[in-house]
Amino acid sequence: MLSRFLSAARRKTASEYAEQDQDDAARSLAGQGIAFAPMVPVQPPEAVNDDSMKALYDAVEKELRAAGYLR
Repeated sequence: MLSRFLSAARRKTASEYAEQDQDDAARSLAGQGIAFAPMVPVQPPEAVNDDSMKALYDAVEKELRAAGYLR
């Protein structure tokens, strides 16, 4: 039980150090005047298969017309 407590305490301390390192890195970049351009939102590509059944309907209709069932 004590070993679980100690390992949990160590993990928390390690994450605090990681956050502190990130803050230090951000401060050093801000001090150098490095500015990052704003990111452009990513847009998904246009859908190419919105009406997949239309091709099937057209093929069935074509075959039914060819067989004389539709005019």
